[in-house]
Amino acid sequence: MDMRNPLREKKQRSKGRGTNLRTLIAVALPQLGESEMILIQSVRDFFAERGEYELIVLSGGYESALRQLAEHGVLAGTIGEFMGKRWVEFLLEQDVKVVCLGEWLGMKVPTITPDYGRMGTEAARLFLSSGVKSVAYLGPNGPPGSLRLGETFAAACSVQGHQVVKSSASSGNLLRDFIRALEKPAGLLCATDHLARRALMVASVLGLSIPRDLAVVGVGNSRIESLYAGMAISSFELPMAEMGREAGRRLADLLDGGSDATGPSLAIAPRLHERESSMRSSSGVDRALAYLRSHPESPVSSGELARIAGMSRRAFELAMKAATGRSPGTYLQTMRRERAEKMIRESTLEIGLIGRSCGYPEPALFSAAFRRWSGMSPREYRQHSADRSNP
Repeated sequence: MDMRNPLREKKQRSKGRGTNLRTLIAVALPQLGESEMILIQSVRDFFAERGEYELIVLSGGYESALRQLAEHGVLAGTIGEFMGKRWVEFLLEQDVKVVCLGEWLGMKVPTITPDYGRMGTEAARLFLSSGVKSVAYLGPNGPPGSLRLGETFAAACSVQGHQVVKSSASSGNLLRDFIRALEKPAGLLCATDHLARRALMVASVLGLSIPRDLAVVGVGNSRIESLYAGMAISSFELPMAEMGREAGRRLADLLDGGSDATGPSLAIAPRLHERESSMRSSSGVDRALAYLRSHPESPVSSGELARIAGMSRRAFELAMKAATGRSPGTYLQTMRRERAEKMIRESTLEIGLIGRSCGYPEPALFSAAFRRWSGMSPREYRQHSADRSNP
C-alpha cells in the first residue's frame, strides 16, 4: 500500500499494449490507523471480486500524488476525505469519479459518513442520564467531522437544558485549564480516542476520579489508546467496514456509468461501547445493559449477562425486570428489532449485513424474525418506509 511511484510503474506495465491506463483507484486518507485499515480492506475486498481495477492507498499529504495521477489520465476513481470542495472539483474536471468520506461537502457526489447526529444524541444520553452537572466537547476546529460532532452533541444537550463548553486544546496548560474549569461531575466527549486519552492523563494529574468526577467518551474504539491510558476508554466504534463496502459499491456504480450513486449523503450508525472511563453507575444491571447496547449481535445468555452484572442469574433477572419491565431475553429482542427497523429505514445497507449486525448470521433467519415482528419482510418494510416518506 506504499505510494512510491505508481504513475511510473503503471506506465511501465502498460507500455506497448495499447490498453486503457485509467484503471487505478486511490483510497486517500489523512492518516492510517486501526479504523482506516478496516475501511481500506473493505474497499479492497469489494474491488477484488471485480478484478478490473488496481487499488492504491495514499495517506498524509496526498494531494500532489492525486493531482499527478489525475492529470496523466491513469486515475479512474478515488475514495477519500477532502477538507474542501476545491480538490473534489479538480478531480471531477479530470473525469475522475469521486466518493467522499466524512462530512458532506454540499456537492453532487456520493458521500458516506458516520451518523454524527446519532453519536451526539447517544453521548448526551449517556452523560445526562448519569447525573453530570456539566458537559463539554474536545475536538479540533478544522476537520468537518469534528465540527459536526460538536454541533450535534451541543444540540442534543441543549434540548435537555445543558450548554456544552467546547475546546480545541490538545495538550499543555490550555487542556489542563479547560478540564480544571469544568463543573464537576462533568461529561466530556472527545473527537478521537487519542484526545480522550490525553484528557484522562490530564485528569489524573489534577487528581480527578474517573469517571466519578470526569466521565470521558472518545471516537475510534482504539485498543492502543485504551492500553496507553491504563483504562478501557468508552468509545464510538465507527462503521468503517460498512462505510468501505458502501463507498466501493457507489464508486463501482459511477465507473459503470450509473447515476444512482450521486444521491444524498449516507450516514451509517456507529456503535457506542460503554466502558470504564464513563460508567458512573455501579449498578450491575447498568453494566449488563451497556454490554447489550455495545454488542447487539452477541448471542449472550442470561447467565453470561448475570456474570457481567456480578450477580446470580436469578437476582439479575429480577433486577432486570424491576429496572426495565422486561426479561433479559425480551429486552434484547426489542433492542434488536428497533435497531434493525432503524437501519432498514435510514440506510441502504444490504439486508444480510443489517441482519448480522443485529444478531442473525443467516439472512433466512433474519427475514423470518423480521416478518414475525412487522408482518413484512425486510425488503418490503424498506419499500413501505420509502413510500411513506415520499407520498
